[in-house]
Amino acid sequence: MRVAIEPLDAARHNRAAFACGQAAVDTYFRQVAAQAGKALHAQTYVLIEVNEDAPLKKVLGFYTLTPHEYRDDEMDPVTAKALKLKNLRRIPAILLGQLGVALSRQGQGLGRLLLDHAFRKTVFASYCVGGALLVTDPIDLNARAFYEKYDFRRLPGGGDRLYLAVKTLARAYPEVVAAARASVAPSVREHGSV
Repeated sequence: MRVAIEPLDAARHNRAAFACGQAAVDTYFRQVAAQAGKALHAQTYVLIEVNEDAPLKKVLGFYTLTPHEYRDDEMDPVTAKALKLKNLRRIPAILLGQLGVALSRQGQGLGRLLLDHAFRKTVFASYCVGGALLVTDPIDLNARAFYEKYDFRRLPGGGDRLYLAVKTLARAYPEVVAAARASVAPSVREHGSV
């Protein structure tokens, strides 16, 4: 099976048929994700089968990213110092708000594919506009175990929130760092004579 991950398009992707077994995640995807994307509040990416010929593509899984921010007083001082975030006043982050895999496709490694894509998008976005952390709020203990398998850690004082430092992701994805740096490099244009 050949798959692709692409931005959610309400006219192209079948949101109504998606079910991952978590009512809150399913409801978000079916009713909120497209509107949030259109309003530029969040971006949702969907995993689809490439060969499928249906006018509405079946969604095998999805995830959502959105900008997030911490204030200095919201961040545990020990964690802030360890991550070199102390005294920034505002700490830029990216929130992995939702991630779901269709019930019929769970246990096939699709969650890992989605998370890898989210990691790459996070690194790229962080180099373009800033971002020190990728954070997420696991919906249950299974989700927590999934994220912890990929080195997410509990954020002290953050309830159930988990985090992963973007600098850790940057070391794992040097090709994304290079592409992001190239995309933000100043361009030189000829402006004529003065």
